Amino acid sequence: MKRKTYILISLLSVLFVSCEKDGLPDDAIPISDRRTVLVYLGTDNNFRAEAARKIEIFGENWDKNTDGNLLVYSDAGGAATLIHIYHNPQKGNVAD
Repeated sequence: MKRKTYILISLLSVLFVSCEKDGLPDDAIPISDRRTVLVYLGTDNNFRAEAARKIEIFGENWDKNTDGNLLVYSDAGGAATLIHIYHNPQKGNVAD
């Protein structure tokens, strides 16, 4: 019985010692609000005409205060396109 207690105390003491927090300073982790979002439009079907309108809506509704990019990949059978939507201060919302 004494031996089991000794083993249990030894194991518990190892757990408490191993739980020491070894954190990084706050400035060591870069934080960015910049995001890139990828939207996939599978339009190899009868929704091909609707895809063009959706891409227009994405461009019209892009918020100028958003720091990031929107990539729209449209797969219309043999004609796959990648469109980059972003805000340009001189041109407004741009879809390249």
